[in-house]
Amino acid sequence: MGISDSVLVDANRRGADLKAAFPTVVSVRYDRRVARVVIELDSGLELTFAPKHAQGLENAHPADLVGAVISPR
Repeated sequence: MGISDSVLVDANRRGADLKAAFPTVVSVRYDRRVARVVIELDSGLELTFAPKHAQGLENAHPADLVGAVISPR
């Protein structure tokens, strides 16, 4: 059973709508100067927070945060 062109077009349109509604993380880094995790979204927005305010990072040392990654999950 194949996928028709119209089903594929509709699926791509829904995917584009979802992507526009929910920005994607493009990078994450730890800024030692200000002791903040910096998350950059594809919209250009940057979110920053102190690791002590994030569950699982509250006891992290700066060396633990260098090279941080965001998983697709």
